[in-house]
Amino acid sequence: MYTRKPRPAGQNFYYRLPAVIPFLGILFILLLLLFHLDCLPDSNSEIELKVMTYNVRFDNPDDGQHNWQYRREAAAALIRSQSVDLVGTQEVLKNQLDDFWQRLPEYGYLGVGREDGRTAGEFSAILYRKDRFQVI
Repeated sequence: MYTRKPRPAGQNFYYRLPAVIPFLGILFILLLLLFHLDCLPDSNSEIELKVMTYNVRFDNPDDGQHNWQYRREAAAALIRSQSVDLVGTQEVLKNQLDDFWQRLPEYGYLGVGREDGRTAGEFSAILYRKDRFQVI
């Protein structure tokens, strides 16, 4: 048989606290949701975004006819022809990003190389249209 422990005088709050914590968490989430919804544009306005993903394939000198020097113009032309707002890239090296930057001046990029967190190794960079987005 289970018997309740008597509560020490003046400590009722601490005995109820575990029951209140889930309620406070739900209340906090609801307040965040309401704040977030208040920050969204009017429901009558629509935002159109064109998004593309592109596995560039790293610049491998052993690729023969598929080497980056033969693909870079076509890669930039593909992005430009689609008029995309955002491009998620995979397997792209810094020199390939530089090639995109030269050929697509309307785009900026965000990302770091995975080997040193700066410029070494493959990037999973995001290219973005400078006229539509501002890095903050």
